[in-house]
Amino acid sequence: MYCIKCGKLLDENASFCTSCGAKYSHDSSTNQSDYFGANSFSYTPIDQIPTRYMPLGAWSYFWLNVLFSIPFVGFIFLIIFSFSNSNINRRNFARSYWCIYVIYAIIALLFIGAR
Repeated sequence: MYCIKCGKLLDENASFCTSCGAKYSHDSSTNQSDYFGANSFSYTPIDQIPTRYMPLGAWSYFWLNVLFSIPFVGFIFLIIFSFSNSNINRRNFARSYWCIYVIYAIIALLFIGAR
């Protein structure tokens, strides 16, 4: 059996998941295909999502683009947000900016090398 919250393999007699602590029911009417099958969809209300996993809105991405475009200050915030664990989505967006900078650096080196 697998945990319905984190997906970790559980012992047959387990009452709680050892990974996430979710309570496990030994009810035989509960089918694992209901949780992991094609019709499985779980909705988590926005007020129950931990701050670390809170999604960013469109305006957040817009203002992060503006912030990262400021020459010196934006670079400092880019470094801070790339290593911060306060919001995973913001961290991943900042890391994607690093990928863009690497691509720009490679293109610049190709043009400098072609001269």
